[in-house]
Amino acid sequence: MSKATEHIYRTLRRTIISGELPPGIQLKEEELSEKFNVSRTPVRSAFRKLIHDGLVVKGERRGIFVAEWTIADIQEVFRLRMLLEPHAASQAAYKAKEEEIEQLGELAEEMQRIYVEQEDNSIMEIQRNNHQFHTSIIQASRSPRLQSMLTPLVKAPVVIGAFHVYGDAEIQRSIYHHRDIVIALSIRDPELVEELMRVHLHMSYISFMRSRSEQLSGRDTHSD
Repeated sequence: MSKATEHIYRTLRRTIISGELPPGIQLKEEELSEKFNVSRTPVRSAFRKLIHDGLVVKGERRGIFVAEWTIADIQEVFRLRMLLEPHAASQAAYKAKEEEIEQLGELAEEMQRIYVEQEDNSIMEIQRNNHQFHTSIIQASRSPRLQSMLTPLVKAPVVIGAFHVYGDAEIQRSIYHHRDIVIALSIRDPELVEELMRVHLHMSYISFMRSRSEQLSGRDTHSD
């Protein structure tokens, strides 16, 4: 992926997830190529990645549009995760292999390292580790039913892009939660793991909705 494509993709991804680009709005190649001072080729490449993420869709005739994600959709995704994922975590406390718990610990530590060093693409790297962390816990539950229900929720655009709208405090708190969950898994305490995961997801929901609201308020104030 070219640097231009990566820059356009990251910028559009952040503005879509934050709500700055509202659902249903059309993204036009010509306007974006002028905005980013590039040809249309990297814009099209960025569109393809955003389509893969589920953040934009192709129109019936032509054109690219921001996917429709309503507040109700976002609430449903988080609420379903809060119902199902704590149970998956409790099952993982019984069934996870020692090497799986070690790998989860390594993911949590890697997230902390990336956050501290603040390298280029650090948010995307933290997000990637976060996704792997939750996916690994779901797999460690050894429940095909839970995996089939939770995997689409963990892959939802509002989930895979949540860190793009978090502030520093929210990111740091999330990392601490991951560390606590690993500790609870390592001592095989299903009740504690379940409660920690429930709190973690609830706080993630609150942080996401607050950050999104602040982004939208800032946009409205600026437009006035």
